[in-house]
Amino acid sequence: MNVRELEPYRDKIEEMKEKGVCNEDIAKMYHCTDMTICRFLRKQAKNFEKKCVICGKKFTPRTSRNVTCSRECGHERAKQMKRELYRKKKGGVVEAHINYQTPQKVTEALSHEDKVKYRLIREYSFDDNCGLIEYTEKGRSPKWIARFFMREIQSVEDQIADLRKSGKYERIRKLMQTAMDNPEVMRW
Repeated sequence: MNVRELEPYRDKIEEMKEKGVCNEDIAKMYHCTDMTICRFLRKQAKNFEKKCVICGKKFTPRTSRNVTCSRECGHERAKQMKRELYRKKKGGVVEAHINYQTPQKVTEALSHEDKVKYRLIREYSFDDNCGLIEYTEKGRSPKWIARFFMREIQSVEDQIADLRKSGKYERIRKLMQTAMDNPEVMRW
């Protein structure tokens, strides 16, 4: 059976769905697949009228996600959602999103637990060390590097100092130079 052939049984299928019968069981009864039942129910859901959350006018949505009747109401809904998000952030309900665009003074003011949570404090890998050396050699400041790698400035400065002190800085720099000089080796 296809979606059109299920049309005469619409009331029975909707009644079964309201009772909590799963799509697979309904499909077995009507000798079709559960995806056919899913498509049938989705098709029927599009024909229902909804009430606009802004103006209260009844409308037929184009998709199941539509909650407003027009673009104007949609813009008003977007404004309301932005205002609500602002209020929640101001009240501390929603956590801030930390990324590379977050001001340095904000990331420096976080507690140690938050720095660990947002991964501003984490172990340095070999690739991280290569990046530190590469950008240091290009003349980038520790502040710029810290912002680029989303780390603390002090952490970057300490890691560069540790690399130089242990001699790893020169070894990694030479290894990187060898890889640049030999393109066939560069696939590391």
